[in-house]
Amino acid sequence: MFYFYWLKSVFGLLCLLMSIANFAYAESLLQFGSFHRDENMPHKQLLKEVYQKLNLQVSFVYLPGERSLALSNSGDLDGEVARQAGIEKNYPNLIRVNVPLQTVTLFAYSKNPAITVTDSQSLKPYRIGYLRGVKAIEKQFADFHLEAVTTIEQAFTMLAHNRVDIVISGDEAGAIGNLPLAEMEIKKLMPAVHQFSIYHYLNKKHQDLIPALERILAEEIEQNRVKEGQ
Repeated sequence: MFYFYWLKSVFGLLCLLMSIANFAYAESLLQFGSFHRDENMPHKQLLKEVYQKLNLQVSFVYLPGERSLALSNSGDLDGEVARQAGIEKNYPNLIRVNVPLQTVTLFAYSKNPAITVTDSQSLKPYRIGYLRGVKAIEKQFADFHLEAVTTIEQAFTMLAHNRVDIVISGDEAGAIGNLPLAEMEIKKLMPAVHQFSIYHYLNKKHQDLIPALERILAEEIEQNRVKEGQ
C-alpha cells in the first residue's frame, strides 16, 4: 500500500514538473504574425537575433494581413513581425518598438509596355493588384482601383492573365524573389512609387520588453551598418 501511494506521489510530482516546464517554454516562445512566408527575410533574421539575446525564442505565423493584426491586437498572437507606423490607431493594443527595422520601397510591376510611371498618381487609371493587409498600399492608394489578394503569387498570376494592369509590391527577395517574372513577361517599372519604414509591434502584455528591444535593435542595426561599410 505504501509503495502504491509513493508511486502515485512520484507520478503527481512528475506531472507537475512537466506542466511547469511546458509553461516556461510557452512563456519563452513568442509568436508573431506575418503575411510573408519567407523566413530568410532580413528583418525576420534580425528579430531572431535580438530575441535570442533576451533568451527568448520566436516563431512566425503566416496569416492574411487583417487576420494577423486582429489576432495580435487581441493577444492571441504576441505581436506583428513588421508593420508601417500608425497601425496602433486602429489596433490600440499593439505597441510599436520604435526602431525602424528597414525601409521598404514599393514598385509597380506590369506586362503592358504602354504603361509608364512618373509618380504614384500616374497609376490611377489602372487596376492594381496587391497583398491584402499591406496598410502602406491601402493608405497611399486609397482612392485607386485596388484588387486585394491573399498571396503575392495570386497578384502576379492575375497580372499574367490580364485581370489587373499592375501589381504593387516591394522588391526584396522574400517578397517576390521566387517568382518567375521574366517567364511571365512581367517587368518592374521605374521609378519607385512609394517608400516607408517598417517597425516591430508587440501586444501590450509584453510592453515591459520594449526598452530592451529598442536598445538591442539599435545596437544590432548599427553593427550591421559598420559591417556593410567595411
